[in-house]
Amino acid sequence: APNLQHGWKIFARDLLQAEKVIDAIYPGRLAILHAFKSDQLVTTSLRETLDRQSGMYRVAAKISDEQIDGLVGNFCRSDGGCLRTILWKRDTTDQIPSFKLPLEKFDPAVDQYLSVKRPRSATAAAASIPLLCQEACNLLIAACREAVKMEGAGPSAP
Repeated sequence: APNLQHGWKIFARDLLQAEKVIDAIYPGRLAILHAFKSDQLVTTSLRETLDRQSGMYRVAAKISDEQIDGLVGNFCRSDGGCLRTILWKRDTTDQIPSFKLPLEKFDPAVDQYLSVKRPRSATAAAASIPLLCQEACNLLIAACREAVKMEGAGPSAP
C-alpha cells in the first residue's frame, strides 16, 4: 500500500513462519492467492464497488471514465503507488481500469516491485508471492470521491 513504510525486511525460519508473517501484514492475501490459483477468485469491477458506496462516499460513483483513467493511472502505479497486481476491471465491459498503466500491472506473473526496479526484466522469481488486488481499495475509493468533489469545485462563472 502506498501509505506503508518502505524498506523493511523479514527473515523467517521456515515456510510456516513466513506464512504467519505474511498473513499478519497482509491479512487474507495468501487465501486470495490460493483462490486465484484454483480459479475461484471473484473480482469486483470499480464501477460496482463505487455504486455500492453510501454516505459521504456515494458521490464517488459520479466519477467519469476519463477521471478514472487518470486517477487509477497515477494512484495505482507500482513506482510510488501500490505494488498489488490489479485483477479488477473498470466496469462490466471487461475494460482495464487505466490505459495509463503498463499491461504488466495487470499480470500476476510480473513482480510489481521488480518491475519498478528493473523494467523489462520483471518476471516473477519462484519465491515471489504476488499481492493480488481483486477489488478497488478504500484508499482509491476516497481518491475517486476527492476527484469528483474537485471537479465540482471548479471556478464559478463571472
